[in-house]
Amino acid sequence: TRLGLGLDETHRLSPVAMEATVKACRDFADRAEAAGAPLYAYATSAVRDAENRQELLAALEAACPKLPLFILSGEEEGRLAYRGAMSGAAGTLIDIGGGSAQVVTGGWSASFPTGCVRARDLCPENALLVMRDTLYGWLMERVALPGETAAPYRGVGGTITTLGALLLRQETYDGGQLD
Repeated sequence: TRLGLGLDETHRLSPVAMEATVKACRDFADRAEAAGAPLYAYATSAVRDAENRQELLAALEAACPKLPLFILSGEEEGRLAYRGAMSGAAGTLIDIGGGSAQVVTGGWSASFPTGCVRARDLCPENALLVMRDTLYGWLMERVALPGETAAPYRGVGGTITTLGALLLRQETYDGGQLD
């Protein structure tokens, strides 16, 4: 729903993105209820960082009163992704979302306000070299890992899977080829 689009500039969630998010949550909640599945929602970077997050939370509560909502810290977000993706194995996980990125090992979890939507907001031009030069300095100011990383490396999230599909030159997305 591009919930965090423009967040760095305005520090607010846009009404259009909030409406789309509430609709998406309502649709998922309806499908889960129909299937008898438990309902849970987890909010991440955009909601954590928005000055007007209470507007979204109130709209979600009104539209989805049975939906428990948890706002995750960046470190919690990373640890949960690590548990899900690493299946008990040691290694390093990289999770690049829209508003934040997490790097997690068995010993530490770090979160940075450097997601792909924020990066796009910094680089409205589609020129690869301009994007690289702009983002390199921006990332160097924001990303400092608190410890060593170790193989195997695993990535999760839409940004990583999109990059994987591009590297495999997929014309039609096939997530099964990415593991």
